[in-house]
Amino acid sequence: MRRFVLLGTATFALAMIPMAQAQHHPTTSLAVSSLKVTYGHSVILSGRVSDRSAGVKVSVLTRPFNRAGMGRLAIVLTGPGGWWHAAVNPSMTTTYEASVAGVSSSSLMVGVHPALSIHVLAGGAVRAHVAAGTSFRGRFVQLQRRIGSGGWTTFVRRPLNRFSTTNFSSSLLPGGGLRLRLAMSVNQAGPGYLGSFSPLLAYPAHALSLSTSAFKIVYGKSFNLSGRLSATKPGLGVAILARPFMQAEAQQVATVRTGTGGRWSYRITPPFTTSYQARWGNATSRTLTIGVRPAMLVRMLSGDRVWAHASLMRRMTGRSLEVQKRMATGAWKTVSRLRLDLHASAIFTPSMLPAGTSTLRTAISVNQAGAGYLGGFSKPFVYHR
Repeated sequence: MRRFVLLGTATFALAMIPMAQAQHHPTTSLAVSSLKVTYGHSVILSGRVSDRSAGVKVSVLTRPFNRAGMGRLAIVLTGPGGWWHAAVNPSMTTTYEASVAGVSSSSLMVGVHPALSIHVLAGGAVRAHVAAGTSFRGRFVQLQRRIGSGGWTTFVRRPLNRFSTTNFSSSLLPGGGLRLRLAMSVNQAGPGYLGSFSPLLAYPAHALSLSTSAFKIVYGKSFNLSGRLSATKPGLGVAILARPFMQAEAQQVATVRTGTGGRWSYRITPPFTTSYQARWGNATSRTLTIGVRPAMLVRMLSGDRVWAHASLMRRMTGRSLEVQKRMATGAWKTVSRLRLDLHASAIFTPSMLPAGTSTLRTAISVNQAGAGYLGGFSKPFVYHR
């Protein structure tokens, strides 16, 4: 009988050991201020130890998405009532635990959105950037605009470079005022990250004018394009687009900066008939076409001879040049036709003219000038026979 009493006493003592340990080693709870956070921002972990004692050491444990095991991030002390808290900045989706004397709390996972941002560049293009704990080179982002129903629609996608940046050309933007945002899907964000959106960007509507100092110009001469942008801030880059007669699409040939009041100008020398347009952001000017005439030169030589030359950005060998005389009515009459040589020149003696003084000029028709050029004529000159 005594042996059974001793055995019962020993069993009771062994059963009390875990209870004593539990009273000596408190546990802790774990909560988080948000289960999702944008990269670069923090969340607050907090909890309370079971014995509500102050000064208890709590280990904050962390396991980023790309790691296999928990690691210690920090040690914090409990305050009055056994409460504790810690601010953490996860660089990717991360699991957290809290531990007191080796006894861990339940786990919490915090998802991380990449930080997306967009802003308007001086030329009206939109620059996009994605920030996170890795490079997103080759991943695609979407530029979206808000539609009338309040929803969002994607109108262009572009890959990111090694700096996780890309530019959306102003030519890709619809006209008028826009409400834009940048989006990145969870698939493009990749392992360890959630999908994300940037804050809304208001892209204002602007007007852009275009005028010219001449609609017809002699080959080799220059003229002025000018205009005004309704965004009157100086230093904005206005793109000048040109479409030569033989090209289907316009290409950017220059960028000019606005001055006071949003005004700008650009001097250009077209080699052949060309259409011009100005663009800033999604604001586009009207299109102006500038025609180019051949440069016609005449020089008097000895022996009553006349040297004539037609200059263009193409070979003119064999093309027909006209010699014209001004009539009493003021009209011009063709009195002779010449063939241009390898140097686009011809030398002639106006033997067909009557004796006396005649006012002459040389001319070339639009058909002889060829595609991309207007017809042209020289300055009148006086010939004595």
